Amino acid sequence: MIEHMLLVDGRASGLRVGLAATFLQRARGLIGRSQRSSAAGSPSLCLRPCRAVHTLGMREAIDLAFSDAEGRVLRLIQALPPSRFRWCAGAQQVWEFPAGRCAELGIAVHSHLEIEAMP
Repeated sequence: MIEHMLLVDGRASGLRVGLAATFLQRARGLIGRSQRSSAAGSPSLCLRPCRAVHTLGMREAIDLAFSDAEGRVLRLIQALPPSRFRWCAGAQQVWEFPAGRCAELGIAVHSHLEIEAMP
């Protein structure tokens, strides 16, 4: 999976984000990935297109940001525990982060999230 740099409200966050664009990539999400395993910090993921996610099979809580096609955050869920399901009408993308990361990055409803190709 190709990693990209996350931009929050147009500013580089320093966080690498994988893009899950195929059915299999979206179905797997962050399942089975340790939140402490990534060399660039904890794993984060943008699922596109997507409006619903589950945390079945996950070991730790995650933060979710549901956004429209332009990246505007419509709904934010922090520290969603394992074995849960969440969705958002109107969402076109779901961003998965380790629990607490949205607060660290200042992500809130109406924030703008986008990814930029890494050189």
